[in-house]
Amino acid sequence: MATVSPVDEPEKRKSCVTVQSRINFTKIGEIDTKNEKFAAEAYIECTWYDDSILKKFIEINFSDSNMDFLNDLNETKIKFLHSILKKIQYDPELFWSPEIYVENSIGSPKEYFTYKFDLVLTDKQAADSIDSYIVRITEKRRVEGFFYERLELNDFPIDLQELSIKLTSKKSVDEVILVECKSEKSGVNIECFADQQQWDLFDCVKITKNSFDDKWKKYVRSEFKVTCLVVRKYGFYLWNAFLLVFLITVLGFTIFSISPTTPQFRCQVTGLLLLTSINFRWIVTQRLPSVSYLTLLDKYTIGCLIYLVLFCVWHAIIGSESIISNIELKRDVDFYFLIGSAITFIVFHLGFIFWFIRKIIEIKHLKEAIFNHSHNETNGNHIHTSDTNIELE
Repeated sequence: MATVSPVDEPEKRKSCVTVQSRINFTKIGEIDTKNEKFAAEAYIECTWYDDSILKKFIEINFSDSNMDFLNDLNETKIKFLHSILKKIQYDPELFWSPEIYVENSIGSPKEYFTYKFDLVLTDKQAADSIDSYIVRITEKRRVEGFFYERLELNDFPIDLQELSIKLTSKKSVDEVILVECKSEKSGVNIECFADQQQWDLFDCVKITKNSFDDKWKKYVRSEFKVTCLVVRKYGFYLWNAFLLVFLITVLGFTIFSISPTTPQFRCQVTGLLLLTSINFRWIVTQRLPSVSYLTLLDKYTIGCLIYLVLFCVWHAIIGSESIISNIELKRDVDFYFLIGSAITFIVFHLGFIFWFIRKIIEIKHLKEAIFNHSHNETNGNHIHTSDTNIELE
């Protein structure tokens, strides 16, 4: 008895179908900063209503002689109809489907689908009439793979990143609109995070609903995006990048112990430090994508490189007999240059440290805000971390 013919899929719906969606990050794997992608497993649930399935089901399975069964529906009859509907094998290639897919997946991710049918009452005043019921279809999907995410690395390595999974439909907004699920919220499982040594995962998600213009198909499509937040643990780069560049640059000041009358030795040592610093910077940049702007680490290393270049130029100038021939004057001018360079170097680092601490405090306040939202939700204040708008200047 549980048979139903496919709906004419090519025919467009007369009205727009609202698809309630939610995404749960069940597991987040490695975050690949260089290639701007991350590995993840997610549970995706999409729900929509279809009145054509119930009509087709009745036309095929109920003849004129037993149509009386559908009159004066009671709880027993509804349960019977519901049990039969559950036996229907839903095929998105045969029935009407919103044709939802993950937009930012890379390659061919592993996807597993299951479908559920529910008979939903739309008019409580006429609960005994079959016309007051509609079929609710729930598509449950588990997806595993890599997802593209454009990373903003201006504050690297104290950067806050958004990891998103985007859903969209192949149909236009005139046929399908993706909205947030009202009954259950999207979320993230912070316990199953494989990259905990390098990142901190926040216990919140951000929901974004918008539409975009499909230039190829020449119509507007709906998009639903769920974003989780991660912040990089900067300790590794603090000790293995910032500190080493700092020490190399500090060695540039020791060269002033060499007499300014022997610029060949000064320039030789300074050039060696400069090449060492450039080589070290090149190694660090291999871990990052080729971006057109400077990261925080770039600004620091380039600033230190400028100091070494200025030192090298200065040693060549002060050692020239044609500029300053008096040895005592050479030493006095060289001493004043050393003092001025040391003062500007200290001011540069104080400003950098101030900015560094400011970013750390901002991230700390962000964590506290998310924790307070989670705590209020636990106490029943109906505040969902999923709805929290997170911004970090």
